Parts: sequence; structure tokens; C-alpha cells
Amino acid sequence: MSYQDELHIDKYNLDNECATQPSLFMKYAEEFAEKKKQRQLRETELKRIEAEADANVRKNPSEYGLEDNPKEKAIAYAVANDPKVIEAANAFIEARKQSSIADAAKNAFEQRKIMLRVLGDLWLGEYYSATEVKKADVSKFRKKMGKRGKKKD
Repeated sequence: MSYQDELHIDKYNLDNECATQPSLFMKYAEEFAEKKKQRQLRETELKRIEAEADANVRKNPSEYGLEDNPKEKAIAYAVANDPKVIEAANAFIEARKQSSIADAAKNAFEQRKIMLRVLGDLWLGEYYSATEVKKADVSKFRKKMGKRGKKKD
């Protein structure tokens, strides 16, 4: 089940929703921690591959289409365009995206906790009771009945 589905609150089943909230929050907190770890691993891997590519460019500039003793900008350009660096950079970007989504999901479950409290307060305040009729509804009903209930003389 996706986090969007699990965020849904059944306001008529608040006892169950409150009972499952802690485990849902923990599930997404753990997922965020794992995604954050993956992001950090991908970032470390990217830095390692960039350093390796930098060393290779400096050692063998001709393999990268550069002259001997290339300038720093040329080395940086060659490193940035190395296929392994590009692949590692894309993996890091994806891991960062997944980490951000997991963080947002975790934060959404924090909001869900607050909403459960608010819905509980509304229930205690008899917000969902049908004992009170809104004035606007009464006015509409009277107008409707007035047109139907008039006798013709």
C-alpha cells in the first residue's frame, strides 16, 4: 500500500486510526532513514568516481582528448563528462529524490497525527452530530415549502 493510501483517515473509525498511527509513522521514519543512507552512499560513490576520473585525466590527458599539462577547467570538463561520473551523478540525483520523497512522507504522517487529534476533538465537541440544523438549510427549506404549500384562492 502506498503512503498516499495510508495517509487517509476514516473519521468514523478514529479508534483504529489512532491505534495504527504509531506503527505507520515508524514504518515511514525507517524508510526515510534507509533512503537517506542510500543517498549518502551514492554521494560518497560519486565523489570516489570523480576523484578516480580526475586522477585518470591527469595521468593520461591524451585519452580524454586533452594536451599534456591541461588546465584545471579542461580537467574538470573531462571529469564531468566521464561516463562513469555521469552514471554515478544520475544515481545520486535519483537517491536524493527518493530521500526527499521519503522525508515528505514521514512529515505527512506527523501531520496525520495532528489531524487525528483535531478529528478527535471535533468528535468530542459533537461536530459530527446531526442535532443542529444550519440556518441556511432551514431558510431554503421554508422557501421551497412556501411555494408548494400556498393554497390558491
